[in-house]
Amino acid sequence: MTTANALVQKNGYSLLLGDVSAGASIPPQVRRWIGEWHKTHPQAASDGSAIVFGASPVVRTLITLVNSGVRLLGISNGDLAFAKSEADAWAIIAQRRKLWQERIASRRAAAAKSR
Repeated sequence: MTTANALVQKNGYSLLLGDVSAGASIPPQVRRWIGEWHKTHPQAASDGSAIVFGASPVVRTLITLVNSGVRLLGISNGDLAFAKSEADAWAIIAQRRKLWQERIASRRAAAAKSR
């Protein structure tokens, strides 16, 4: 995850692509890491998108519920989207990348002006 943190620091946003076509079992140590990462990197957790593909209706509902819970706790405001296929997910990733690049560039330009 050091690489992921370095990319977030460099780019200012995160993009996550998740394949849950085999189900969505997340080991406890991974859940703990995700929780800690959200606490220690709140801006990066909020400035990004998670794109999930291959979700059954049950898995989609569970992921949506977990995401809503995280939002209610104020831990993240990140974007969550579902795609039917991997190809669709990559198309959404391309759209979100452009969106986040524009947002971060605008934010950085505004910060530079205020100096």
